[in-house]
Amino acid sequence: MLSVFGVPDTALFLHDLASGETRNLGLSAWEFTQADGLIAFEAAEIPQGQDWNGNGFLFEHVAHVHDIAAGTTWNLGLTTSTSHPAGVGFSVVARVRL
Repeated sequence: MLSVFGVPDTALFLHDLASGETRNLGLSAWEFTQADGLIAFEAAEIPQGQDWNGNGFLFEHVAHVHDIAAGTTWNLGLTTSTSHPAGVGFSVVARVRL
């Protein structure tokens, strides 16, 4: 996946084991954690060309939360303190219906 600037990007995919559906959240995602049906992750501004925290800079990572059941994602507008080098990769989170 390439960003809007043509540089390598990362992406967060969700895979539903019951249905076999795989969905790309469409955001450059780095660190993430999952609990209680929610996924919290850092989204990089520059690959999407979006100033998600509204400070006029595109060189930061901003906290987002995705609700798996509802399929909605919220931008929290909070800059994270993590710094990541440019790289290629992807992350996968699996959801299992019991």
